Amino acid sequence: MVFSANVDMEKRQTIMNLWNSSQLQQYENYLGLPPLIGRSKTTASADIKHRVWLKLQGRKGNMFSQGGMEILLKAIALAIPSYAMSCFKLPAKLCSEIESMMARYWWRQKNEEKNVHWISWKRTCQSKSIGGMGFKDLEIFNMAMLAKQAWRLLQNKESLFHEMYAARQELFAESNNQREEQVCQLKDQVSSLIDPSTNWWNLTKVRALFNPKIAEVVLRIHPRALGYMDKWMSEHEKSSNFSIKSAYIFFKIHLEHDCGETLNGAIMKKFWNSLWRLRIPHKVKVFAWKACKESLPSKANLINRKLDISGQSYFCKHQMED
Repeated sequence: MVFSANVDMEKRQTIMNLWNSSQLQQYENYLGLPPLIGRSKTTASADIKHRVWLKLQGRKGNMFSQGGMEILLKAIALAIPSYAMSCFKLPAKLCSEIESMMARYWWRQKNEEKNVHWISWKRTCQSKSIGGMGFKDLEIFNMAMLAKQAWRLLQNKESLFHEMYAARQELFAESNNQREEQVCQLKDQVSSLIDPSTNWWNLTKVRALFNPKIAEVVLRIHPRALGYMDKWMSEHEKSSNFSIKSAYIFFKIHLEHDCGETLNGAIMKKFWNSLWRLRIPHKVKVFAWKACKESLPSKANLINRKLDISGQSYFCKHQMED
């Protein structure tokens, strides 16, 4: 039995005697999460950050190639907070700290603790088809994981998850009844626009009620056949089933205010796709990506970063090295 710090010892003892139970002072995590979470989610989620740090530190002595480091970050480091992100919205500070650890690991050099981050982590998290490395933005990925739970809540109405939330919403029965009445009224209004003999829109009523643009949008909607129930469908998947991948892309495009693709962007997209499809070792592809992004520690790039280094060639000592 676990008590809040606000419960005095006398009341604790009375309750424990009533239930013939004992007080639990220490409790283990369940599926990587603490069973009790207070007001500070950052404190409760500190173990996630520590486990990611241990995983990256444990691989520090093994000098992976860049391809191996990419797989480590995507398949192992990102998998640690996945379960927590499917249950809670993690604090932005925690997501930022985990991304900082991943960025330091990605840009590290041999036998050097301090390193240059040639490209911002936000740009590195862009899709490979537009010049990034395809790493996940943790805040957006967290939203996509939670959206999956919302989809389950809408689809599986016989699950315990749905029943718990439905029972919780009964506390707001009055507002729910008003909402249901509004939905019923809306259904009646829509059904009045459908010709029952053809099970299609009544063109005269639709075009008389809406302006031409809205009328055309309405007429493109296919009314459901008689005897079939309505169901939720995802417009971002061909199968109409929700996926975390499509939700992540949707949130990323809308939150980063993507303005569309230019002609130059289409050419570069074709170039990046061709690069990643080459049948060469993955570490060579990553090296080529760094070369294209001018993120290799050449003398010219180091000078552009305002680092105190001579630009003379290492061999002839006279000409400037490109």
